[in-house]
Amino acid sequence: MRNKVVIFGLDTFAKKNTYQLKCVIKNNFELIVFTNDTLKSSQKFINKKNLFILEKNFFNRMWQIFIFLIKNSKHIHHIEIYPGGRFSIFYLLMSKLFKLKTIIVERGDLLYWEQYNSLYKFFLKNLYKKGNAVWYREPYMKKILTKFGVKQLFFLYNCIEVKDNNLPRFFERDIDFLWVNRFISERKIKWVINIAKKMPNKKFVLIGYMKNTFNSDIKKNQLLLDNLDLENVVVLDYQNPFEYYKRAKFFLLPSDIVFLNNALLEAMSFGCIPIISDVEGSDEIVKDGYDGFIFEHNYRSFEEKIKSIIKNEKKLNFDTIMYNTFKKIKEKFSCDKWCNKYINFIKSL
Repeated sequence: MRNKVVIFGLDTFAKKNTYQLKCVIKNNFELIVFTNDTLKSSQKFINKKNLFILEKNFFNRMWQIFIFLIKNSKHIHHIEIYPGGRFSIFYLLMSKLFKLKTIIVERGDLLYWEQYNSLYKFFLKNLYKKGNAVWYREPYMKKILTKFGVKQLFFLYNCIEVKDNNLPRFFERDIDFLWVNRFISERKIKWVINIAKKMPNKKFVLIGYMKNTFNSDIKKNQLLLDNLDLENVVVLDYQNPFEYYKRAKFFLLPSDIVFLNNALLEAMSFGCIPIISDVEGSDEIVKDGYDGFIFEHNYRSFEEKIKSIIKNEKKLNFDTIMYNTFKKIKEKFSCDKWCNKYINFIKSL
């Protein structure tokens, strides 16, 4: 029976990946993950026998995968390949050697397309084209993938598990503005720092600091935070942010890419009101003034929107907006609906 779903090249199997795990188990599949385990925490979220830490050496890694495929290829339904990194094209070649179906999982590597060298672009483009399908999660990706000549595209965004929690009311929350994400330039952390400087009486909590990151862009932006001397700003390491969602009034996401950012979904599921950039797909998540707030994607509009919200806080019914925020996630982005679409897709391969 071909009931194994195998993932190659995931950086870390995190809590946000567990909805896929639960979905495949519920539908009589088995999930097996090969990961770099960058955050050294994957074992918290998946059974040890289903978790393989990828060898660092190229030949050792290929041998590791080759032996696994020899033993298991007859039981593999398909392989999902995460394209980031130099190994991904070899995962595809190995899969084809054993005549296994492949899904290329595009999470955001296309965002940095123009920064890649010609050789890496060549391999990445062929990876997308030679897989049996590409699963993409952001609207902007479709145009690029279609231009590459990818034949089978599958659009399925992230989801979130929603519980009917007794959430604190708006004015019971002690954090004014919350940020939960990696400190990459596309997410405009400088805008957040600037607005925090202008609002010394408002509490900002920024979660996502990574001490051992190799990403030069993140390092550069974290240096700004290292040198920040503001009493109203608290910077915290990358961690489970759920307790902070309950305490925060607003979730900030000024970003080039907004559509279904996982932290955004999580925050909304706890009634944390989103304030997001008006970019492609934003209106699918937030209706301005009803279940969150949207601003034109520039710093001036970001500042004006926040000042307007604060100025009119006595007129706006924030508890109702919080409820609408929670309701939007529960009704539109639940993991049950996600699971049905995912299973129907993989069965159609």
